[in-house]
Amino acid sequence: MNKSLLYRSIKNEWKKLHSKKEKKKIKLHEPTFGVEEIFNFTKQLITTNVTMGKQVQAFEKKICENLDLNMRSPVTLVHPQISL
Repeated sequence: MNKSLLYRSIKNEWKKLHSKKEKKKIKLHEPTFGVEEIFNFTKQLITTNVTMGKQVQAFEKKICENLDLNMRSPVTLVHPQISL
């Protein structure tokens, strides 16, 4: 996969849709994600690593750290009292 081509395409589309020049419209919300998040999401969809993989494991580890949970298994995230 050509990261730079995909990334540039996403970035160009993002800029077109979320240009600061459009002051006339009142938006319901401002997006809290940007080009980097869209690129990473797209990359995960293309590689089909959407349920298990390095990104998911890193996310679960960060959540467990923030909640002071011991990450013994993926089930820990859902049921902290269960240990496999």
